[in-house]
Amino acid sequence: MKQVLLGTLVGGVIFFIFLSISWTVLPFHTMAFTPLEDSKPIAEAMQANNLETGLYTVPSMTEYEANSEEFIERHKAGPVVPFLVYYAEGLEMMSAMMYVKGIIMALLAAGIVSVMMKLAGRRLRRYPLRVLVATAMGVFAAVIGPLTLGNWMMFPAGYVWAEVFDQVIGWTFAGAGIAAFVKPRSL
Repeated sequence: MKQVLLGTLVGGVIFFIFLSISWTVLPFHTMAFTPLEDSKPIAEAMQANNLETGLYTVPSMTEYEANSEEFIERHKAGPVVPFLVYYAEGLEMMSAMMYVKGIIMALLAAGIVSVMMKLAGRRLRRYPLRVLVATAMGVFAAVIGPLTLGNWMMFPAGYVWAEVFDQVIGWTFAGAGIAAFVKPRSL
C-alpha cells in the first residue's frame, strides 16, 4: 500500500509539472490556437443575443430539424463552429481552484496507474516494463480523449496532437516516477 501511495504522489506531481511546462514553456499549445484579429465583435454579438452560459454549435441543430436537408446544406456552406464554450458572466483567469482541481485529477490518474502496476505484480519485474504500462495508459488516454474530440468534435489537428503529446509523454515521465516506487515483491 505504501508503494502505491508513494507512486501516486510522485506520479501525480510529475504529471502536473509536465503539463504546466507543456502549456507554459513548450510552443505546441500556443501554436494550436489561431488568434482572432479582433474578438470584440464576436463577443458583442453573443451578448446581444442574450446567450446563457453553455456549450454551443454553429449551425445549431435547434435552428433546423436535425439532419434535415437545410441543416446539411448550411453545414456544408459554413461557417461551422462545432464546439463553442461560452461564459456570459466571465471567468477569473487561471484561478487557484483550477490548479487545485488539476493536481487532484493528476493524483487520481497516477493512483490508477500505480494500482495497475501493483496488480500486475511479478509480470512487471523490470523497470522498463512498468514505465511501458504508464505509457500505454497515456496512449489509451490520448485515444479516448483528444483523438476522439478531433474526430467527433472536429478539433483542429494541431490542438489534438498537442494534447496527444501531453498524454503520451506526460504519462511516460510520470510512469518513470511511479515505476521507481511501485515494484513487485521480491522473488
